[in-house]
Amino acid sequence: FSTIHTNSAAETITRVLNMGAKPYMISGTFNLVMAQRLARKVCDHCKIEYNVKKENPEFYKAAMEAIGSMKKEDLIKELKLRWISQEQWNKFTKEGILYKGKWCEVCEWTGYKWRVGLYEMMEYTDEIKNLLLQWKTAFEIEAWALKDWMLNLERDGVFKAIKWLTTLDEVYRLTKHKNYK
Repeated sequence: FSTIHTNSAAETITRVLNMGAKPYMISGTFNLVMAQRLARKVCDHCKIEYNVKKENPEFYKAAMEAIGSMKKEDLIKELKLRWISQEQWNKFTKEGILYKGKWCEVCEWTGYKWRVGLYEMMEYTDEIKNLLLQWKTAFEIEAWALKDWMLNLERDGVFKAIKWLTTLDEVYRLTKHKNYK
């Protein structure tokens, strides 16, 4: 168990290679790599609905792409595991409705109170180990893992926004997978 500072689980590979490790060393050593960020949580006291589709269409489109690229069975499994209701799912996907803080004394006029974790875990499967031995880049490995099963920070954050825990503004501020202003 160790820590290393990177932007994503897959980028840990690049960092360790830059430190002088060889791909065969990494493929035989790692079992699981995790990345995490602490996102600000929407204030429960002043939480209001807003239409992210109208107010920030870039984020809505990016979020829909992030979850839309998942396999249907994986998406359904995530929705069930996270207890995302049909109402929450429909409000987001059909209407673009999420929640944000209106600003109040409780949240000290920020719209946020407390924190919620965004997590990304990449298990080092045999396929990933083989990609490493072929000198594939971290981005190629991440793309393969995302296509197959992995939830990255962005996807985890989108699910937490749909669950009304944080905002897409906060998710994209932290994940930096997209070049948004």
